[in-house]
Amino acid sequence: MSLFRSFIAALLVVGMQPVIAADSNFDYDYVDIRISLSSLDGDGGIAGMVGVSQSLGDKLFVQVAYQTAAAFDVDAWQEDLYAGVGMHKSLGEQTDMIGTAGLLMEWVEYCAYYCAADDDMGLRLTGGVRHQVASNLELSGELELVAIFGEAQVGIIAGVQFGTFGLQFTARDAQTTFGVVGRF
Repeated sequence: MSLFRSFIAALLVVGMQPVIAADSNFDYDYVDIRISLSSLDGDGGIAGMVGVSQSLGDKLFVQVAYQTAAAFDVDAWQEDLYAGVGMHKSLGEQTDMIGTAGLLMEWVEYCAYYCAADDDMGLRLTGGVRHQVASNLELSGELELVAIFGEAQVGIIAGVQFGTFGLQFTARDAQTTFGVVGRF
């Protein structure tokens, strides 16, 4: 839990710093709909996600997301529910530094030699940057830490958003996903 406390302390320190430059042009009020293809240790799958982000003032926002996934090559199914809070810090009109912390609930069902199901609640932390290249073109990158089922996984998230259409790549340990995003 000390990693969680350190992350929250870093978010608070960043949030209390005076604004370096003008406010950013980013909107933190949106709905994301995502369809992703994934690979976990060579097994392919597909996932669908719906998420909501809502501003809570100048620097804070909340996020809620639901995701379901299924594997092609094996009989596996997973559901995730995430709820968290985030903070953003303007580094100029075109760049924001962001960080989030939240709870992740996960349900997994797997049938190979025998069927098994498991669920757990864990922690998800992210930190990264959003950068506006043009009025309707955004690039983003984040580092992610997910601690669930007794283990911690570190990953990267990279995205490009062109208006309401976007692409996102995620890599965490043996899992990679590539998705199409609709942001409204």
